[in-house]
Amino acid sequence: MDDSTKTWVEGAWPRVLHVIVTWWERLQEPANRGMKAELRRARGADDVALQGPYYALLAKIMAMEDLGVLKRSIPYRLPSVIGVLAHVKSNNPKVEVAEAMGAKKKGSDQALVSDLRFRRILRLEEGDELYTTMIRVTRMLDGSVNVADLASSIFFWNEKTRKRWASQYYLKRNIFED
Repeated sequence: MDDSTKTWVEGAWPRVLHVIVTWWERLQEPANRGMKAELRRARGADDVALQGPYYALLAKIMAMEDLGVLKRSIPYRLPSVIGVLAHVKSNNPKVEVAEAMGAKKKGSDQALVSDLRFRRILRLEEGDELYTTMIRVTRMLDGSVNVADLASSIFFWNEKTRKRWASQYYLKRNIFED
């Protein structure tokens, strides 16, 4: 990503992320249980992209000004983001997702997500496998994840995100202790 693209994305993404997190908060309201259930039944990002709630959020985001090059990615990446977020029960903004994955299970020295499973996650590319795996991870974390971090990680799933996740996971596990 060149400097001009980076500037557009860095300036636009926080605003888009705010809209996504606000949408997720509204999804938790009892009046939206049907919409949430509909999104949770989706088998993949393509199923999400065929539903009304996706288009309502997409229209709101695409109406924003100064999205720059980010605007091209939104229709393709947003379905995965909101499909997975429909499975999140509570926001845990103080703990990054990978850090939560590396936390120890209660009464055990084992991480909530095993090292083997975590390494498999890091090898995933975008697509339905990433979508279903992130739903599994959300469930393993009892539905309590950092909504903003999860949304950003799925939207920008790339080598930089993988390295950030590895750092957070392994530092949380404190694998370097004697």
